Amino acid sequence: MKRDQKRIRNKRIKTTLLVICTVFIVTLYAVFAQPLAYNMAIKIVHKITDIVKPGDNNSDSDDKDNISNNTENKDNGSKDNSNGGIFGNIEPSNPNNNAKWNISFTKVIKTEVRGSAKEISRVSYNDLSASFNVLLPKPSDSISYEFTISNKGTLDAKLDTISVTPENQETDAILYETSGVEVGDVLNAGESTTLIVTVSYNPKNEDIEPEGKAAKIYINYSQK
Repeated sequence: MKRDQKRIRNKRIKTTLLVICTVFIVTLYAVFAQPLAYNMAIKIVHKITDIVKPGDNNSDSDDKDNISNNTENKDNGSKDNSNGGIFGNIEPSNPNNNAKWNISFTKVIKTEVRGSAKEISRVSYNDLSASFNVLLPKPSDSISYEFTISNKGTLDAKLDTISVTPENQETDAILYETSGVEVGDVLNAGESTTLIVTVSYNPKNEDIEPEGKAAKIYINYSQK
């Protein structure tokens, strides 16, 4: 009698262990949404199920009922699995798991050259920064560039900053100014926008010798 009670108690403990492990693995799978977790779950559940199976026919009727219920639950679990059950089509915990961030300058053209303005070195760009080096021999000279900014990712973005290095000062002879896209503008996935950069003399400082000036422009986006 004591032996049978001990066997029943052990089987109930193992059944409880099966439930706990199953809940743990389901939680792990839901968080990470990885095939590895799925395979691990299947192996552990099968292994524990084999341990829980009765080794003989000496169990009492209550024990048989418990085993019968476990078998019934296993069958239901298999059916649920085929229809997106416990280990079926669980949605990733991160809805943006496949999101892609890709915003950059994709093209630059020289749109206007006034007077004797010329480049000391050709404009270059990388991702969201551009480098310039321009010579303006006369106060009326200027040169303009048009940059295409493309969002080739899957996330909408908002323009946070546009900065010029070194910053424009009132005493500078040559200024780098921007127009077109503005801070706060939204750039949706798959769309493009335009940034215009104009290099010209400072109207407050036109009585000076011909000058050249190098500068860099940076823009920064964040997810909308």
